Amino acid sequence: MRGEVIAMGRKIIFFDIDGTLTKCEKNIHKPTPETIRAIRKLKENRIYVAIATGRSKCFIQKSILELEPDILICNNGAYIEMNGEVINSKPISKTYVVDIVNTGKIYEIPIVLESPECCYAVNMSLEERKRLIRNIAVESRFIKTVDEQKSFLEQFQIYKLIVILPTKEKFDIINRKYGNEFNILRQQSFYSYDFYPKNVSKGKGVRIIKEYVGNKLTESYAFGDDVNDMEMLNEADIGIAMGDGNEELKKHADYVTEPLEQEGISKMLTRLELI
Repeated sequence: MRGEVIAMGRKIIFFDIDGTLTKCEKNIHKPTPETIRAIRKLKENRIYVAIATGRSKCFIQKSILELEPDILICNNGAYIEMNGEVINSKPISKTYVVDIVNTGKIYEIPIVLESPECCYAVNMSLEERKRLIRNIAVESRFIKTVDEQKSFLEQFQIYKLIVILPTKEKFDIINRKYGNEFNILRQQSFYSYDFYPKNVSKGKGVRIIKEYVGNKLTESYAFGDDVNDMEMLNEADIGIAMGDGNEELKKHADYVTEPLEQEGISKMLTRLELI
């Protein structure tokens, strides 16, 4: 059985990115040197390293990918890879995507359509695009402005959207129309919201990985900082919240560690005797 071959009694640790491994709002755009050392030590100890993020694969920072994670849970669980193999893919219906884009055009709402390969900006000015690139620390080549929407949708599957909603009025327009089927989760800056189906989550992504690896997996851990990490922390055997993270998340965590800039990840991994 494939899971038995993969697991061999190994542990696995899931890391959120934004607010956990990086903090773009504090200009910490990559993990600290000590965090990098700790994660590399995990791999030396044959512990699986998994990234669990709301970001699309193409939006994951180079500094994260250079850590060579075994698993990528992207778009809050809608797209999952293990060792380069896609093991879960739940794109948004193209009918929905077209409808959302058309709504954005009517109400002048900037939208980013996210696929693993690249992302497509709709109704977004050059200044808004530059600000988004700066705030989420991505390479500009991954955000394209495509004149022909149809050709983009024919070429790529869309797993999540970023919707820019600077006013309550615009938020209410989107929430009224799509709030029953989609989560609309505020990001940390730039009035931007993650927009993704309610039937996907990081927690479900963790469950998929645990089932895929099989019963030889001995223990799972998860690090996160915000409400979209709550199900992930609950699904892992041991959930760890960052010290400056969401207060409600901390109540659901098994442990609370120091913030990233105080080397909370390395310190907790040491306390747990994982490195």
